[in-house]
Amino acid sequence: MPKEPKKCPHCHGTGFEVLHPAPASLVQGAIEYLNKTAGTNFRWTNRKVKEAINARYNEDWLDIKDYQLVVDKKCQEWLNDGEFERYLQPSTLFGPKFGQYHGQKWTGTPGQRDWSKKHGGSY
Repeated sequence: MPKEPKKCPHCHGTGFEVLHPAPASLVQGAIEYLNKTAGTNFRWTNRKVKEAINARYNEDWLDIKDYQLVVDKKCQEWLNDGEFERYLQPSTLFGPKFGQYHGQKWTGTPGQRDWSKKHGGSY
């Protein structure tokens, strides 16, 4: 279930839901981690990339480790899979199913966290 969007203390009671941009360091870090882990070449400055991460940020996904965890889980599941590898992209990973991906149980071998650490993960 998606988290509720953050409420801006300055905008309370205005009738508008104001979305605040994620810090550039979060956007850049998430995309650089995806590129390194999946062997992709996405630009963190791309408008659509920023929109996807901003939307998750406004659902209170504030920590870079959350984004890295999703990348690790989906890379383990989809990398080198002819059918699903193409979904290793920001619009899929950081889209509306982000919370589901984050919460899913890791499948595969018992050394899942070892896989993450081997590929640069930090948990």
